[in-house]
Amino acid sequence: MERKGKPTRFYASDSCAIRKEQGLPQSSLSRLRKGGDAMTNLGLPALKIYLFDSFRVEINGAEIPTARWNSKKAVTMLKYLAHKQGKKIPSEVLTEVLWPGEHNIDKSRCLHTTAWCLRKTLAPAIPGRESVVRSAAGRYWLEADDDLFVDVKAFEKHVSEAKRLEAADAQAALQHYRAALSLYTNDFLADDLYEEWTTPSREYYRELYFAAALRAAELLTNSSAYDEAVQICRTALRRDHTREEFYQVIIKALSGEHRYAEALAYYRQCCQMLMREFQLEPNPYTQAIMSDVRKKMAASSQVIDLDFKDHEPTGAYAADQAVFRAILRLEERKLERGGAAFFLVVMSCDHTSNWALSQFQSAFRLIQRSLRKSDLVCQWSPNVILILLSGLDSAGLQVVLQKLKASVESKLDVAPHIHCEVLSSQDLDHMKRRLASFPA
Repeated sequence: MERKGKPTRFYASDSCAIRKEQGLPQSSLSRLRKGGDAMTNLGLPALKIYLFDSFRVEINGAEIPTARWNSKKAVTMLKYLAHKQGKKIPSEVLTEVLWPGEHNIDKSRCLHTTAWCLRKTLAPAIPGRESVVRSAAGRYWLEADDDLFVDVKAFEKHVSEAKRLEAADAQAALQHYRAALSLYTNDFLADDLYEEWTTPSREYYRELYFAAALRAAELLTNSSAYDEAVQICRTALRRDHTREEFYQVIIKALSGEHRYAEALAYYRQCCQMLMREFQLEPNPYTQAIMSDVRKKMAASSQVIDLDFKDHEPTGAYAADQAVFRAILRLEERKLERGGAAFFLVVMSCDHTSNWALSQFQSAFRLIQRSLRKSDLVCQWSPNVILILLSGLDSAGLQVVLQKLKASVESKLDVAPHIHCEVLSSQDLDHMKRRLASFPA
């Protein structure tokens, strides 16, 4: 995974955020940008260890090149001690991490040599001072002091501070959540997936990230910072698209900005994901959020204009028969529980020549681009297109039909052979009979 650039970690990403809790003046922050010496003079960490994404170490702002690591075991030892920073690790634990299952070596001697190699590599970080790699009474640890920064520990600290501050100062809590999220560039030691000792920590930090992202997005939504909330949720969903709670926040945030069509589109995505991955419907809370959005849509006189102007370039979601049937069944079940009505538009071509069917394929693309992102369209057969429309009243439906007619008639010669039929969920039995009559 491509890194976003070395300076984007919390300590160097934003001059106003850099070590803000230390109260550094702006003049000091300016000197910080000039290089490693400034960092040392300001008392910022001389040694930085990054365990999120790919492992890397910086000494006074310069990354240690791979060639300088003479011992792979020393690298592993540093990774382990860094993520346990401040904890004294028994030598028996370290030797099992470094030489699992090996019994024909002198592990104690090997560990001593490995620690020596590690201290030698890190020595330039704090010249003239005792190494941060400490040992005593058969235990090893990384000394926690101002000369050492470990990203996973800073991440934990920011999340902890954010939780502590939430009740008293939501904005201060948000600053800590933002700092924590900026540190989580990827999973813990993403290049070491097959190292067994990394798995529990990887899952721990991953879950802590999702909890922090969700809480930050909720606080942002509560303070009407909708765009930032949506962005945080989208990033989280790229890391795990099955997290229904992030769809919930996105839908609420978009609704808060009156972007109802986009909210409906994300609800559809959520429905599709849950059906595809788990054969489940959205939980009651998600459905309640969407019910509130539908009520707002029904009360808004701007919905049609917003849908077709702001979201026209994205087009409708093109589904195959299986997905179309699944979403249609969801709409039917929601209708049975008092959900909103919907329409099924059938567009068919009565000319079966190759020329006409080729033109009808072009009509499908035109229709898809003319619809809202929240709509669903399916090429049911070579001469039948089905469109599922929801969140519309009769007036809104007429706007959609006129738009579709104008798009097809202005571009295609086959338009006189295309017919349009509208089926309403108010007569669900008739809709089902018509759907069953179409060739699969």
